[in-house]
Amino acid sequence: MNQHSCLLCLGSNSNRHFHMEEARKALKESFPTIRFGEEMTTEAIGDKFLSPFSNQVAKLETSLTIEGGLVMAKDQAGCPLGTTLVVRDLFYNTPARLKFMKKDSAETAAVSGLLQHLALSHPDVSFKFIKDGQETLHTPGDGKLESAIYAALGRDFARSLVPVEGKGGDVSVKGFVTQPLMGRGSRSMQVFFVNGRFIKSQLLTAALEEGYRNQIMKGKFPGCVIHLTVKLNMVDVNVHPAKLEVKFSNEKQILEKAYNEYLELKRCNLWGSKKYF
Repeated sequence: MNQHSCLLCLGSNSNRHFHMEEARKALKESFPTIRFGEEMTTEAIGDKFLSPFSNQVAKLETSLTIEGGLVMAKDQAGCPLGTTLVVRDLFYNTPARLKFMKKDSAETAAVSGLLQHLALSHPDVSFKFIKDGQETLHTPGDGKLESAIYAALGRDFARSLVPVEGKGGDVSVKGFVTQPLMGRGSRSMQVFFVNGRFIKSQLLTAALEEGYRNQIMKGKFPGCVIHLTVKLNMVDVNVHPAKLEVKFSNEKQILEKAYNEYLELKRCNLWGSKKYF
């Protein structure tokens, strides 16, 4: 990413909406993003922020140091391919927000969960999370969803999965689901993505669990990592403040397609097949 795009991405709060369209185009060309850089702008305003962005063509790094929304330093240097974000002294200049921060363990768990979801939604990108000097997450970025699952969610969960894939009309389903004998005690390992965005969906949860009816022990829940791809005009992401919930324009079609894929697994007797991983 060049220096101009970096400054747009981390621009000041007062003019970020004015430059949003230009920033969106620059970000889309540089690396995939979910929220168009708005969270990064907010982060730069409230923290001391070091952001080196690599330039794949020029093989140079754009390094920005921002404190309280002000650019303190900008430079170029050689670097490996990728983007590194370093945040220090979180909310140092906004004590009212700092007051509502939870314990370090809780905040670290939230960051770790976010990176897990990003890794699972973009298996072609390698993510590394370092906590207190220790590497707690490192995905290979080889483009294989199964590799990202293995790295982000663990070997035991990965080895309990079987693949599922299908397409019908404007809806396609691809991912992995657990075998019935590997039911879990909660729904925490049900991970859904729609067009690459992590969501929580009662509709998809219902379709998943309906497919396991009479196949799983009472009190147990199936796990999954499912990518659902639909036309952009079939889904509305602006129904939840955190954009974790979405609304489908044709819920019946979505439900039937997802449910039919789970039925197909049972029809082909893949529940007891050899572990995929």
